Amino acid sequence: VHSRAPNLPAASRRSRRSRPTGRRVPWISINWRIASKLKEMKNSRSTLLIAGAVWLLLVSLGFASMNTFAGTAGVPGNAPVMWPADSSIALDPSKLTLVLVLHPKCACSIASVHELARVLEHAKSPVKTYLLFTLPLDADESWKRGAIYQKAAALPDSTVFIDNGSQEAARLGAFTSGQTLLYRPDGTLIFQGGITYARGHEGDNEGSVMLLKTIETFGERPAAETSGNVFGCSLWDPSEAPQ
Repeated sequence: VHSRAPNLPAASRRSRRSRPTGRRVPWISINWRIASKLKEMKNSRSTLLIAGAVWLLLVSLGFASMNTFAGTAGVPGNAPVMWPADSSIALDPSKLTLVLVLHPKCACSIASVHELARVLEHAKSPVKTYLLFTLPLDADESWKRGAIYQKAAALPDSTVFIDNGSQEAARLGAFTSGQTLLYRPDGTLIFQGGITYARGHEGDNEGSVMLLKTIETFGERPAAETSGNVFGCSLWDPSEAPQ
């Protein structure tokens, strides 16, 4: 004998079929996942924007610091108004004598050499040029090599002078790499200062213009009017004179 299920009202059968099963409805699950992804993307975008802003700030501060450093002049020179009698460098008796004092391991030095080359290229009067490289007493051979020596030796009528212990720099009152001095044949100082507009930067600058004018007029302008800031590394501590 087969038992038959009791006949239930239609409403009752519908209610059984629509009873919740505990499973998530598919379209609700998809929307929830999309919303979660959008939230993650929004958070990631915010993080990237913050990171980008911080990066831009750090880069700006870095450039500002570099510009500040590049535009900071070194200790000004205090050259003797007459050529020092005890100098190991020979004053030329027939033409102007120019001395460019350099630190061989200062990145700013090469810019000074290039600027001097431009000045001498346009100078009408002959100039005897000395490239004075200051070295510590314990300097090894690496201090005496490099492209800067080759550039210096290639200048017209130039002599490279190695200043062990910075004694000549001290006699000439130079404290900063790039200090440029110009003397008449009678030993009178007619120019002292720098010939770059910033540390390690080449280009038109007041110092180079003044030096060229002084050479062209053979030193008719007084030295007080032909001095400029020196942009370069320190040669030695001004408070401790080289022995």
